[in-house]
Amino acid sequence: MDKIPIPDKYRAWDLLLKNGYLYVLIEDRNSDKTIVKVIRSPVDKLMDWSEVLQFSAPTFARSFEAINDDFYFGLGSEIENPDHWKQIELRPETGQIIRIQHAIPKK
Repeated sequence: MDKIPIPDKYRAWDLLLKNGYLYVLIEDRNSDKTIVKVIRSPVDKLMDWSEVLQFSAPTFARSFEAINDDFYFGLGSEIENPDHWKQIELRPETGQIIRIQHAIPKK
């Protein structure tokens, strides 16, 4: 079985199946900012990937959804130890929703 071709420096966070495409939410952490990308492939050609969009954010996007032709991204935080976490580990942007309008290409 083939793997989704995610560049080495990127990490996958979420998958979305919509209108015959598989979308993958990936991120690249660069010093003080995060590069968020969405790639997609037709479900009948799962090795035919293309980038849909890219933006920078103060923290990573943990999840996403597509409604009509807009994307919505939920920003998140990562904690080292879930049993003994500290408030300082939570980014202030955690829980914010980013909407990017007209981001889904037509076929």
